[in-house]
Amino acid sequence: MKAKDMMSAPVTEVFESATVQRAAQIMAAHRTGILLVTDADGQMRGVVTDRDLLLRSVAVELDPAQVTVGECMSGPGSPGGQLVTVKPDDDLEDVAGVMHKAGVHRVVVSPDGRRAVGLVSFDEIAVDLKRYLDLFLAVASRYHKL
Repeated sequence: MKAKDMMSAPVTEVFESATVQRAAQIMAAHRTGILLVTDADGQMRGVVTDRDLLLRSVAVELDPAQVTVGECMSGPGSPGGQLVTVKPDDDLEDVAGVMHKAGVHRVVVSPDGRRAVGLVSFDEIAVDLKRYLDLFLAVASRYHKL
């Protein structure tokens, strides 16, 4: 299975200059807990999660209407560090390895490192693995008494 087979798309974006309050509104409207952060030129800068917003603004009592997404995001030069990406044709094992090594639960799927085509979360991997395990057990039970 490849990253492109398990990714969610499209990716919801927010400008790094947007406020935390605006990012939270976008998350609520799109029913997501992660946004791709882009600069004014549309280049990927990082991601911001609902947890980032809570820990880096609300929990430290900063005004969500004044703090920008760029101050809270995870990405190069940010409090969270790096933007973690995988390629659409990366295998499940490679995607899981990247997540583990980087210590993240979500990765951006990008064919070229400049634009995002989707996101893969640990939860999506777990659901897909369970589906394949269930299928395997169903097929195996037809041929072998389990």
